[in-house]
Amino acid sequence: MPRPIRRLLMGLFCLLLLGAAPRGVGLPTNVCLGAFCGPAQSEIWSRFQNAGGLDPGQIPGVFSGVCYHHAKYLDPHQPQYAGILIDRVDGRVFFDGRFSFFKKRHPYAGLDLAAARQWFTARHHVDLLERYAYSEAEDSRSSYRYWFRQDPDRGGLLVVGYFGFTYTILCDLSRNA
Repeated sequence: MPRPIRRLLMGLFCLLLLGAAPRGVGLPTNVCLGAFCGPAQSEIWSRFQNAGGLDPGQIPGVFSGVCYHHAKYLDPHQPQYAGILIDRVDGRVFFDGRFSFFKKRHPYAGLDLAAARQWFTARHHVDLLERYAYSEAEDSRSSYRYWFRQDPDRGGLLVVGYFGFTYTILCDLSRNA
């Protein structure tokens, strides 16, 4: 077989293997770099690196707290708020949540499981892996990647997220319910 055809076939084979790889392989690296990372972000990033996977016994769960966004038109050091529901439906794990910007008070602080199930109705699939949980959407309107880990000392949820190539999120969320 001619060498160019052999290379082409090997390349196609490699692409097929990569396409068949499980989602969420690997944790994010170098999230906390440059002007984005003040003391609050550095602390979340450090805890995220040392945290473990989601405890399946804590699903369903409602988590809320502070997030920092590295994005155009947002001050990366201004805390914003998030609320997240992680739930099971027919044996599969899903999540949905919301970010709130420029609020004076935490809008998700008292959110319980029943209210979260009413409010957060989208079902974004979550892969539960040994060291972390992972979710992604690759459609062009709402491309995202989220990594979820739990801090064994505090029991909350630590989140690293990417929207597209230029938007990074770091969250420290406590368990509501």
